[in-house]
Amino acid sequence: MAASADAVAVLAPHLTPRQQRPTSTPGSAQVCVIIRQPLWVQVLHPCVKFDGKTCVDTYLAKFESCAEYNNWTAKDKAAHLKSALTGNAANLLQGNMRATHAEVVGLL
Repeated sequence: MAASADAVAVLAPHLTPRQQRPTSTPGSAQVCVIIRQPLWVQVLHPCVKFDGKTCVDTYLAKFESCAEYNNWTAKDKAAHLKSALTGNAANLLQGNMRATHAEVVGLL
């Protein structure tokens, strides 16, 4: 039994035509593959930059709050913390590009 694009549109009217992709497999009738996408997307809370001129403990507290909200893994936290460093604070990364989150915190 072949599935037409019209039949798919009736079965899944909320999907766009791109999501309703009719395909065929060898030795069978046309099959419709529906690509599912999440119904919601979490908006990431960006962390602020750190230049070393303000209190490091206050910055790290704010950073950890941001990381918790965004559900970052230890690897994510290391990447975001490194990218948030600017000015003199960023100079700590010289020779430490592969440092873990805990190692970068120790350098600060």
